[in-house]
Amino acid sequence: MKIGDLVIYNTEGLSHGVPNNLGVITKITKVIPGTAQFHRVNWLNGQISVLEERYLKKVNDDKD
Repeated sequence: MKIGDLVIYNTEGLSHGVPNNLGVITKITKVIPGTAQFHRVNWLNGQISVLEERYLKKVNDDKD
């Protein structure tokens, strides 16, 4: 995943703690290098989160 990708919160394998932003499309605004591949995302409701890539699911394709 890269800056500008549209993503949603990935609930696969989630056993508890469903987030408030479930199903809301967001955009990756920063990629933080490291082993967990953290990404900063800006939600449509104005919130900002930093999440591991495994918690994000890409919704747009790279056919540009």
